[in-house]
Amino acid sequence: MRITSLDYAILGLLLPEAKTAYAIRMIFKSTAMGNYSSSPGTIYPATHKLRKLGLVTEKKKGSGLLKITSKGKTRMKAWLTQTITLESVAKESHILILKFAFMDHLVSENEKVLFLQSFEELTRTYLKSLEAYHRSEESEQLLLHGRLSFEYGLASLKTQLSWIKSALRTIKSKSES
Repeated sequence: MRITSLDYAILGLLLPEAKTAYAIRMIFKSTAMGNYSSSPGTIYPATHKLRKLGLVTEKKKGSGLLKITSKGKTRMKAWLTQTITLESVAKESHILILKFAFMDHLVSENEKVLFLQSFEELTRTYLKSLEAYHRSEESEQLLLHGRLSFEYGLASLKTQLSWIKSALRTIKSKSES
């Protein structure tokens, strides 16, 4: 069975402490993780699949409290430390941010720095290619709303790059103290 980003989000939420599937649903419903469906038809089958794969188990039989297993932590760490690609920066930055959010429990300070440095380098590369396109004659043929939407994307990447630099400074200063 394929593990999806929703499955990893559930595993990440279980890293600090055991939770019920209902509690996980409420986190998805009431936080920025709301881009995942909080419906019972999404969460309960996902937690069932994770149990079947041995990545989560009940903390105490019959309690409904799910906890991540050592196998789940190993799988989660492998996902968190996967090499970042230009494609993932271009199409799935939200997944990269999700990964970063869950790194506290499984990833060393050095691995966090390497993740952010790679994220910064690839974001800068992607931004440069889009800025080159924006300066090209092709870009001038975009209709007004298309051009404005493209410029929104450029501004978003610049903001992302600024955040990455700030996060990198924070992580580095924390590890130095």
